[in-house]
Amino acid sequence: AQGHAKRISVYFRDMDNGYWTGARPNDQFIPASLLKLPIYIAYLQQSQANPGILNKQYLLTPSPDANIEEHFKPAHPLVLGQWYTVQQLLDATIKESDNNATAVLNDNVPRSSIDEVYGNFAVQPSPDENADSISTEDYMRFFRILYNATYLGRRRSQTALQTLSQTTFND
Repeated sequence: AQGHAKRISVYFRDMDNGYWTGARPNDQFIPASLLKLPIYIAYLQQSQANPGILNKQYLLTPSPDANIEEHFKPAHPLVLGQWYTVQQLLDATIKESDNNATAVLNDNVPRSSIDEVYGNFAVQPSPDENADSISTEDYMRFFRILYNATYLGRRRSQTALQTLSQTTFND
């Protein structure tokens, strides 16, 4: 109503009975920061076979600072030049939408792991956030599968959903 969006799409699904409704649910949008969720899921999936992966540490050294150009900057960005565990980087990626954390995670997970997530969720891979697009209905699969705990198991799915609910982004 205020003209902040050129077009919108809405997809709502009742998780208990599967009924859904939508307004233009198949319209395609550039996923931008929504691409962070498949990276998060790929790490949680890897942690099933290798629980120690979440404690592995990486130096936060993206160059240039990936948060500088962002319109919506993290409220509490991680500090460049410091070491962080994968779990800390995952939390910053999801809760703060920290692009530096995401860059380090993306550089250290095999692309095949992310592609596997897209394939298992029946969503087309989006290797370039500036070119590809995804519908709200397709993106909902990530949330539905986490809610039903059919991919990561109950504990890891609950961890993912809890982390998603703690985002600092309110706009």
